[in-house]
Amino acid sequence: MQEKGLRAMVEKLFRDDFIRRSTDFAGRVSIPPSRALMLTSIASLAVLVMGVTALMFLKQRVTEHATGFITVNASRIAVASSLASEVTLDNIFVKEGQRVVPGNLLALVSGPDLRSHPVLENRTNLIVVVTQAEHGKPNTADLVSASDGFVDRVIARPGHKIQPGEAIMTLAPDLNKVKVEMLVSSRVALRTVAKDRFYVKVDSYALRELGTISASVEGVSAYALTPLEIVNLYGVAPPSESKFVLSLLLDDSRLQYIKSKLKPGTSIDVQIPLEEQSLLSWITNSLVSKKDSAK
Repeated sequence: MQEKGLRAMVEKLFRDDFIRRSTDFAGRVSIPPSRALMLTSIASLAVLVMGVTALMFLKQRVTEHATGFITVNASRIAVASSLASEVTLDNIFVKEGQRVVPGNLLALVSGPDLRSHPVLENRTNLIVVVTQAEHGKPNTADLVSASDGFVDRVIARPGHKIQPGEAIMTLAPDLNKVKVEMLVSSRVALRTVAKDRFYVKVDSYALRELGTISASVEGVSAYALTPLEIVNLYGVAPPSESKFVLSLLLDDSRLQYIKSKLKPGTSIDVQIPLEEQSLLSWITNSLVSKKDSAK
């Protein structure tokens, strides 16, 4: 019994002495500086190891922002004179990107007494209706649309001599398959081949409501366009470097619900997915590219 009491007294004295020696003036238990430094170092090292491990295993999708233009729809219909003789294109009443319906007046042509010339049969790739002009002049005729769609491209200009079957303009009626020409870097051009399929997120206001759109690659230009060529062809601000032309086919069935917004020449912004990298590689590459651009 005395041994137990003595043992309890020694333990109490030891505990009181330890607490008295290891408390600061505020009465809080403190840790020796050397041990605190060691524990802090161990904790920091553990956090660093966990952070690096996370950066190595977590993936980041790398994308490239590209500007594109709706150029033509998948199926185009050539509008041509069905007369058997040469005619002169006097006037064009529509412009590229304009929506037309059957019966819309497209152009006025003239030539020697048109009533005396036979009319060629319509070909499978031509949609054309030529009627006698209302003003009754025998040497003029109206070119009228027989299809619903957009004027994709005006090929001939007023004053141009039109040969039988020669296309004056093209219509783009299929709005479920829209062709887009993207200006992309060599990095994108080298990573894509014809018939590749991926999903692109379109940022443009006209298509934003669709979110992610299914697209397939039709082809990549064999050479890059210089900034000056891009300005002349697309009428945009000159980029800082040459760009390749990537032709995409947006074939999402939901496009038909916003067909009134899909006009040839409309510009769109697209995020093109390239690859997946670890967050560590992505951060490293970003720092290197910024360093190179700063030189």
